[in-house]
Amino acid sequence: ITSVWLTGDVTGTKPIGWQSLIQWENSGNTPAKDLTISNSCWWSFMAVKDQFAFDISTIDPNDKALTKTPDIHLLLGPKQSLAAGPCFFDPLFLYLHQLEWIQYYTFGTAKYRDILTPEYIHRTEYCYILKIKGDLESDFGAGKKNAPGTKPLTIEGYPCEKHNCADEECSQKGA
Repeated sequence: ITSVWLTGDVTGTKPIGWQSLIQWENSGNTPAKDLTISNSCWWSFMAVKDQFAFDISTIDPNDKALTKTPDIHLLLGPKQSLAAGPCFFDPLFLYLHQLEWIQYYTFGTAKYRDILTPEYIHRTEYCYILKIKGDLESDFGAGKKNAPGTKPLTIEGYPCEKHNCADEECSQKGA
């Protein structure tokens, strides 16, 4: 995973929402065969005591704030990258996030095989706390778009303590 970013989805001057994407990169010299990327997004009004020690396995799978994006199945060639796993954000929820009333998370897994050991299934788990910054009103087109002193929306992803691992690390307790 190389980055997390935010993109606007705007019709005319009225935004209808934003999305964050995870940037995946195959840094190796062989293709990632049978790659399956699974991604979920979650937000909560309840403050998580220790945001970074947050454990995604504690989320109720029926929680209405939990969104699972469709799995992606493909082959990712050597030195190639792709953006996957969009989380969508309603403008009202972005305001609540900036007021620190809600917290966003994105997490998931990638499983793949390589040509050197095709019988072995590699696994990567990831979990990020999302921090969205900038001037929301500058992106709403309410007379402030591109105005001096406004800051465009940006997103930062901070790794959770758990669920950021690869292969054997993932089977260790607390990974």
